[in-house]
Amino acid sequence: MGGVSSSSAQGGGMGAGASGCSGSPVVAKKRVVRLTEHQLFSAYGALFGADAAVIIAEHEQQPSLLEREFPPISGDIGVSDALLGKYDRLARSAMNYVSRNATALTPCGVSPSDKACVQTYLLDFAEKAFRHPLSREEQVAITGQFWSEMSAAGATLAQALGYGVYGVLSSPSFIYRTEFGTEVASDGPLTPHELATTIALFLTDRPPDAELLAAAASNRLSNPDQVRAQATRLLLTTEARANLENALIEYFSLSNAPSVSLNPEVTPGLTVTAGLQASIFHEGELFLRNLLWAGPLGQLLMARQTWTNAAVATQVYGVAAPSETDADGFGPVLLPADRAGLLTLSTFLLSGARSTGSSPVVRGLAVNRSVVCGVNPPFPEALNPVTGELGPDPQVVAAIAALADESELEKANYRASTTPCAGCHLQFDAFGMVLEPYDAVGRLRTADSKGRAIDSAWTTTTLPQSVGGAEIKSVAEAARVLVEHTALDRCMAMNFINYALTEVSRGSATVSSSPAGSCAVQNVMNHFVDSDRSFTSLMREIAASETLGVRSKGQ
Repeated sequence: MGGVSSSSAQGGGMGAGASGCSGSPVVAKKRVVRLTEHQLFSAYGALFGADAAVIIAEHEQQPSLLEREFPPISGDIGVSDALLGKYDRLARSAMNYVSRNATALTPCGVSPSDKACVQTYLLDFAEKAFRHPLSREEQVAITGQFWSEMSAAGATLAQALGYGVYGVLSSPSFIYRTEFGTEVASDGPLTPHELATTIALFLTDRPPDAELLAAAASNRLSNPDQVRAQATRLLLTTEARANLENALIEYFSLSNAPSVSLNPEVTPGLTVTAGLQASIFHEGELFLRNLLWAGPLGQLLMARQTWTNAAVATQVYGVAAPSETDADGFGPVLLPADRAGLLTLSTFLLSGARSTGSSPVVRGLAVNRSVVCGVNPPFPEALNPVTGELGPDPQVVAAIAALADESELEKANYRASTTPCAGCHLQFDAFGMVLEPYDAVGRLRTADSKGRAIDSAWTTTTLPQSVGGAEIKSVAEAARVLVEHTALDRCMAMNFINYALTEVSRGSATVSSSPAGSCAVQNVMNHFVDSDRSFTSLMREIAASETLGVRSKGQ
C-alpha cells in the first residue's frame, strides 16, 4: 500500500495520540474534495502552459490570491450553477484552443489523420489532468465509448481530439480529487498519487509537478522522510512561496489594510491616503517575504526590522527612510525597541482598525485568534421577550453605552471585574491593552484621543493562563512570552493543518479546551521542536504528518 504508513513515526497508529494531547492524529475521513477556483485555473496552466491558459481563460474573471478563504473550501464540495457554467466555458475554450493549435500541442498535425495518435494524446492528457494513472475503466471510456459515439456522429479526428479534451476537462476526475486510499471502506493511507496531489495543493496550490508525480509512480512517498524530501524541494519554488506568503496574509487578515476607512480625527497630524494605505499593506507583504524563509518562526513576533518606504518610515514609525531601496522605493529599516514584530507592524494594526480608530477588544481578538488560537466568543445574545428572537444582550449593550466616554483602561477594568464580561474578556483583553500605545495606523502615542495619558497602567496586565498567565508591562514582553510559550508555533501548526486539509476544524481538538492541544498538532510539534523551528520546517512536518497522509473510513 502506498502513501504514508498509518503507523509511521508521525503518529502512533490509528486512534493513538501522543501523551497529553486530545484525540487521534488522524482527523479527516475518506472523502472527495473539489478543487478551489484558484486551483482550477492553476491546473489549466499546468496542462497548457501559462500563456495558453491566459488565452483559454481570457473571458473569465480569475480569483485573486488575496481573495481566498483560509482554509480554502471549508469542506464545501457543492457546485453552483455559476461555477458549473464556468467549468463548461473553460472546457469549451480549451477545446477550441487545442483545435486551433493542434500542431503545437500534439504530434498529430493540424488535421489529424492517425486515430492511434489522437487516442494516445487524449490518454496522456487525461492522465495529467486527473493527476493519477488511468484506471482500465477510464482508458476504455476514452478509447471505447467516447470513440464509438464520435464515430457514430460522423466526427473527424480533429473534432474527436477537441471534444476529447472537452470531455476530460468536464470530468469529475479533473474537477475533484479523491482521498480514498486503496480500500475505500477501511482506515488507511492515501494512495501515492492522492498524497502527491494533497501535498502539491497544500504547498503550491497547483497540481503535482512531474517530479512529484514520478515519486508517486515509483513509490517514493512511502515514508515521512521521502515526503519531507519532496516538501523541501517544493518549498524552494516560487509557486510555493507565493502561495504560502499570500495564505499568511489572509491568515493574519492583513489584506484588510488597504480598505479600512478612518475618520480624519482618528489620526491627528497625519492624512491617511489610499497611497499610504497601499504602502502599509505592501510593507506587510515584504515583512512576511523576508522573514518567513530564514530563521525561526518566532521572528515574526520578535523582529524589529521591517521593509518599508520613506512615507511609512517617517510618518508612522518616526525613523529615517531606508537608505537602500528596491525599484518601488521599499527597503529595510530598523525600528525602535518599543516595537515587537508583527504585533506592532503598521499593516497588522491598521488591518484591525475601525473607522473610529483602534480598539483593544478587536486587537485582542485578532491576537487570540491568529497567534494563540484561543476560541473567540460570539457577541453575547439574549432572547427578546417581545419578538422571541435572539439579539444583542441588553445588559452588554447598556454597559457599552454607559462606558462610551470612559478611557480604554477604565473599560478594560470594568470588563475584568464584571460578570458576565470577565468570563470572555480575560482570555484576550490583555493582548489588546498592551497595544494601546499604538494608534490606528501604528504610530506610537502617549495619550488617547481625549488627551488621557497612556502609561504603564494601561499596558501592565496579566496574560491568559493559556499562555502561562505571566504579568507583562509591554508588547515586547508579551511577544517574548508568546515565543517562549511556543504559542504561535502551535497555533500556526493547527491552522496550517486545517489549510492543508481544506477544512476549518480538522487540526483542532473539539473535545479539548485548547484547540492547539490536539494530537494532530502535537505530533507535528514533536518533530518541529527538533528542527530549526522555521516556517519551512513547520510546513515540511505537516506535509509528512500522519494527519495529512492517512484517512479514517468514517461512517
